[in-house]
Amino acid sequence: MPFDESKRIRFHQWLITHDLEQEIADAILSAMQPFDWHELATRSDIVGTRADIATVKSDVGVLKVDVATLKTDITTLKTDVTTIQTEMNRRFDLTDDRLKGVAHEVRALIFAMMGVIVSVLLAGAASVWA
Repeated sequence: MPFDESKRIRFHQWLITHDLEQEIADAILSAMQPFDWHELATRSDIVGTRADIATVKSDVGVLKVDVATLKTDITTLKTDVTTIQTEMNRRFDLTDDRLKGVAHEVRALIFAMMGVIVSVLLAGAASVWA
């Protein structure tokens, strides 16, 4: 049953009629705001809340472990990515070196073929003038 304003006034009057000074009765009433008794927490409410808090603490503990595991996994992934980048750079460097070697060989073959062509042309021209 709610302790509404009409009950507060009756209680105030009761305090005064039972030899309590007006000032003290006013102070008591000002400290007692209207409320519904059903809004007060019971021991079982508090026990239930404590159990809920314990569950939340446990869940937070599990989450901390999960976050730590994720951090470790991310660190491992970063290491793996760095290793892959290093290997890819090494392979690109090898490929670049091979392509430079092939380009050098192709240039040498082109110059050799040009030399043969010039020799054949000169030999043909010499036989025509001879």
